[in-house]
Amino acid sequence: IRNPRQLLNLIVDILIKNVHITHSAVYLPDAGYTQFIMRSCRNFKKGQADSISAKSKLLPWLENNKKPLLHDEISRKAQDETGAEQAFKKIEEEMRLLNAVVVVPGFLEDKLVSIITLGEKNSGRIYTAEDLNIFSILAGQAALAIENASLYDNIERKVKERTRELVEVQKQLVQAEKLATVGTLAGGVAHEINNPLTAILTSVQMLLASGGKIDAEFDRESLELIEEATKRCRTIVQKLMVYARKPLETSDISNVDLLEVIKNVDSFLNYQLAQDNVKISINAPDDKYLVMGNRNELEQVVTNMILNARDAITQAKKLGQVNISLLKDDGKINLRITDDGCGIPENILHKIFDPFFTTKDVGKGLGLGLSICQSIIEKHNGSVSVQSEANKGTTFTIELPRSEIQVEVKSGV
Repeated sequence: IRNPRQLLNLIVDILIKNVHITHSAVYLPDAGYTQFIMRSCRNFKKGQADSISAKSKLLPWLENNKKPLLHDEISRKAQDETGAEQAFKKIEEEMRLLNAVVVVPGFLEDKLVSIITLGEKNSGRIYTAEDLNIFSILAGQAALAIENASLYDNIERKVKERTRELVEVQKQLVQAEKLATVGTLAGGVAHEINNPLTAILTSVQMLLASGGKIDAEFDRESLELIEEATKRCRTIVQKLMVYARKPLETSDISNVDLLEVIKNVDSFLNYQLAQDNVKISINAPDDKYLVMGNRNELEQVVTNMILNARDAITQAKKLGQVNISLLKDDGKINLRITDDGCGIPENILHKIFDPFFTTKDVGKGLGLGLSICQSIIEKHNGSVSVQSEANKGTTFTIELPRSEIQVEVKSGV
């Protein structure tokens, strides 16, 4: 039994049922060995102590003698005891507070690691030397089992804690990659916003230059131009902010239309790609391509794939095209992103999904993009594969279950 609580309860139950006693309890030390605390008990008596202090006289006696202790034996010694210390009387009092007729210590390598207390036998009979011998063997085996269960439980907790830490680190890496992408887009966004801002500034300057003369038709056209250009700036900034959101802020799982995802990314990147003479072509029959997932994460995947395609194209030629297609197939949706760029050499094709692997110049990529894309797709119970030929282009194929088929998206990235 690997669960400590379940094991302790079983030990107590076995004692109660097989030895036929009124009550029993198991005490284990705290982390600093400042006290032994009751961890399991059956038929707990009112007023019974739920801990044994490290300053008690009982613990040193158990550590020195390493054998079960009978209350009757200690009581007799206490009556015969003389002197100022009165150690046996204090031990007898502690046993009475524990409501213990017998106290059985459990040792591992001469270290006291557990204490089992037993009440009276239901038959009223006394405990024999054979009983105490059996209890000593049981206590040793129980101590070993408790130690093993505690170690396993501790390892399990550490694994869970480490897993949570790794998930958190991975989320931070996802965000770092997104912000790195935002950084590469920042220049283009600045140019994209600059055009409507120029129109706003010109219109305002012309209104101010009118010298107070009112031209209703001209002023209305200028104000409409200002409104339209302002909304355009707001839309551009909103798209950038939505993309840059932290994963924890966008963890909702819902039906997501992949065609809408592609169109949103297209409108977000269209201006940027046009500056690099790269055109996006979307080939998908007008339909719903629903998957169960997180919209922001799926947009991150498509954005990253398209930007990689742009980089491959600009590395090989002055202009090019990215073809994106959607297809429903046997309960799945296939998303293909194809570019006519420089392609990927065969000798590194198997490495492209490895974390921190990149063919870009230093400072131009974290090498996390494709690794994170793969993690997100696998989280959505999908798969991603690649086909490429040097100097001819690359195709990434993403397969995701259609939302009509019930799937459970795993927690974490």
